[in-house]
Amino acid sequence: MDGEKTRHGVEIELKLQVRSEDLSRLREKTGIQRRGGALHRGEWESPLPSAQPDVALLAGETADGHLSGLMVGELRPVFASHIKRTVRRLENAEDSGAPAIEIAFDEGEIRTPAGVTMPVSELELELKGGDPRALYDLALALSEIAALRIENRSKSERGYALVEAEKRLPVHAAPIELTSEMTVEQALSTIIRQCLDHLANNEELVLQDQDAAALHQMRVALRRMRSALSVFRSLLPADQYGACGGQAARPFLRERE
Repeated sequence: MDGEKTRHGVEIELKLQVRSEDLSRLREKTGIQRRGGALHRGEWESPLPSAQPDVALLAGETADGHLSGLMVGELRPVFASHIKRTVRRLENAEDSGAPAIEIAFDEGEIRTPAGVTMPVSELELELKGGDPRALYDLALALSEIAALRIENRSKSERGYALVEAEKRLPVHAAPIELTSEMTVEQALSTIIRQCLDHLANNEELVLQDQDAAALHQMRVALRRMRSALSVFRSLLPADQYGACGGQAARPFLRERE
């Protein structure tokens, strides 16, 4: 069950989860913020004695005061996520320093009170320890085995869109925030992440609806990325610049020609 509450300009999402082992927990998440392509949000969780939400368990310093003064009567069910999760852990028991990755298989649906549903079938990877590169290596290996694509919307974002019968529109590039305190590497990383976010946000429209405007935005994202790489070219290894700056955009440029 999800609900939302806006307080001090921050969108609060409350989620009541009833897990398979009959353990109910109340979880508060602040609205997702995207910074340079990365996702940021606060999250707090507390056990519930019953299936009735008790916001007092989260209000106070733990939840940063977001729920101060919020009454249960202000909440209403918006949608429910009915998900069966299967979890596996990859790690080397003989090497404590080796990467440990949790793999979660989620299958089910998001359902509104009106009976409208959206299927969910996804794979979630979470690094539990070790070198982050192992996570990307695994993701790339899995993409060679199955037709996987990145889902950049949370289940909650998809749920709200389902409730509101929201029609997805092409996403334009967001402003890139750079500061004088950033190193060259941090600046380039921020720019590239923003370009990849712009690219990914338009992918579903292109794949499902063959939307020409969304395809144009994907081209724009790739051109911006190539421009950024060109600016930083003297600081990049030649092989990395060639792989990122040349090959990634060619299929889109050829299609336009």
